[in-house]
Amino acid sequence: MDMRMPRVNHQDRPAATTYGAWNPGLESELPREYLPLATMFRAENVATSVAKARELRDYCGLPAHELVAFRPERLIVHELLVRVTSDLHVPDGTDYEDLGRNFRRIASTILDQHITPHRAQLTELLERLRSSALALIAQEVETYLSRRPPPATHADREARGRWPFQFGKPKKQPLLPAESAEQRERRIVSEWSKKAERSDDRLKEACFHALSRIATAIMARRGRLLVSKDLLSELAVTLVCNDHGSVFICEAIEPLFQLLFLLEG
Repeated sequence: MDMRMPRVNHQDRPAATTYGAWNPGLESELPREYLPLATMFRAENVATSVAKARELRDYCGLPAHELVAFRPERLIVHELLVRVTSDLHVPDGTDYEDLGRNFRRIASTILDQHITPHRAQLTELLERLRSSALALIAQEVETYLSRRPPPATHADREARGRWPFQFGKPKKQPLLPAESAEQRERRIVSEWSKKAERSDDRLKEACFHALSRIATAIMARRGRLLVSKDLLSELAVTLVCNDHGSVFICEAIEPLFQLLFLLEG
């Protein structure tokens, strides 16, 4: 009897749903009990617990790893690793393990000797970024989500349609339907997206983009923008600091890498 499994082509969707060479049944996610050991969830790297990250993920639909607030120290290390990987030559050596050893040695040397003495300034830079982003986002959220336009009435329509000198009885204007709550929320999110596209200030662009992304995710998940102003602001600030904060750090350490390029050349 032939015990071999039937051949499965990766383009054959129905067949690929069964276990086989193209679907061995492996899951990429870590088991829940191991998540606190992952770099992106360790307490020394992020200010968001695993439980809170999963709760936020279930609420707004964005991946948990995008909703954790990375600490400044971790963002600094992350940008350093990216720059070493992309911009510096790391010798591989004769043994298989040499590449990893040399990479860690180069990254540790740069971190300890050149970046650590300036860590306080970099941390202060990120804290200023967080404060500025929070102030801008909180004001935007308060302005848009606190306004409740009054419903339109016949009297309002008639008053706006009168001429200064009236010689006859004005015609009664039809009452236009008032903007629904759902329509208003979609309009606000659309305005945030347009502001991000039109802004020539990088911080404002990042803030408006973060607001639009978080609000869109919540509405896709919940059907409405059902979120407190504080939570919406917190989530948007987290996105800004994780993404825009990395850009700030990259620009801050750029002179160091320019010097290293010269020395390496």
